[in-house]
Amino acid sequence: MSKSKKRRKKSVNNKNIKSKKSYKKQIIIGSVSGVLIVAAIIILAVFFSKNPNADLIDKTWESYKAYNSSNEEVELSEVYNNYYTNYQGRLMFYNDGTFEIWLTVGDINDGTHRGTYTYSDGVINVTYSSGVEAEFHVTKDNDGNISNIIAPYTNDYDTYSVYFN
Repeated sequence: MSKSKKRRKKSVNNKNIKSKKSYKKQIIIGSVSGVLIVAAIIILAVFFSKNPNADLIDKTWESYKAYNSSNEEVELSEVYNNYYTNYQGRLMFYNDGTFEIWLTVGDINDGTHRGTYTYSDGVINVTYSSGVEAEFHVTKDNDGNISNIIAPYTNDYDTYSVYFN
């Protein structure tokens, strides 16, 4: 009888050992799977995350109206000090963090100013290559798309807010 008891104990112990190994294996597989899933989510989020400057770049923004320091709408020809009634300035942002703004007539290189920019919370902070800093303000429509970029501009006569769209 003692022999049969020993056999039962062995068979019971073998089952416990097998179930413990199986349980540890499940924990390891579950942990590795969880880590892989989290890593995949992070990689996809980084890969598909939207560039914060995406709304600015790959577009030529053209001036269409301006206001003087008294908040009165003025003709763009007054701002640019020329006689072209349909004259429009140009503003461009690039993916490398640089921008160009062209505000005067003549050769494109005469009135083009360049610099760097950062965009955050509806404000574009620009630093011209001359070292002058300015803030361009962004307004958005109901769909969250940029409708206007408002840039300050000063000529020999007044200071203006020039609207680009």
